[in-house]
Amino acid sequence: MDQRERMKAEVERWRQSGLSQKEFCNELGIKVGTFAYWVSRSKESEKKK
Repeated sequence: MDQRERMKAEVERWRQSGLSQKEFCNELGIKVGTFAYWVSRSKESEKKK
């Protein structure tokens, strides 16, 4: 799985989890800023469809 596929999968998991971004990031062990970037990128790719 490349980085883009992981990003999309994690954003989708977060949306379904009901957790805040901070809580979700703590579970994944990544920075909130990194995840916020992933979320913004996934929104951009959805607009292009």
